[in-house]
Parts: sequence; C-alpha cells; structure tokens
Amino acid sequence: IHDNVLIGHGAIVHGPCVINEYVVIGMGAIVSTGCEIGTESILAAGSFLPNGRIVLPHKVVMGNPATIMKDLSDKNIIMAKEGLKHY
Repeated sequence: IHDNVLIGHGAIVHGPCVINEYVVIGMGAIVSTGCEIGTESILAAGSFLPNGRIVLPHKVVMGNPATIMKDLSDKNIIMAKEGLKHY
C-alpha cells in the first residue's frame, strides 16, 4: 500500500496486492488477493474486486464484480487529492 491512500471504514484489503498512490477504497469494499489498483483510482463503496484484477490509473470501478465505470477527469483527481489531505 503506497502513500496517500484512503481505505474506508470496514473495507477489506486481502494481500498480497498493490494499492498505488492516491487511491480511494470506499467503505465496505473488498480487494482480493493479487489485485493492483492504479494511481488516482477509486473503488466505490461496497464493491468487490476479484482475485488478480488490475485497475488502470485514473479509473472509477464499482459493483460486484467491480467493473470500470468511467475515467476520472483532471478536476476529479484534483478534488480527490484535496480531500485526502483533510481526511
């Protein structure tokens, strides 16, 4: 788990896995073994990321199983980084 990562209440991160910088893992989300979440990505609350799944940088993923919903805009990334400073 890199620096500047927010892991929400009740989330489970089951290693080994890689959580890159400025990732937000929502409340109650589950990250399975062997996953990698790219820089500046968001795993939505309550989502399940199955074994070995790779999330590219700047993505929003959600659901069970988690799928890519959209790309994060530069504005979204700036807002997320500011939020992490104050959490």
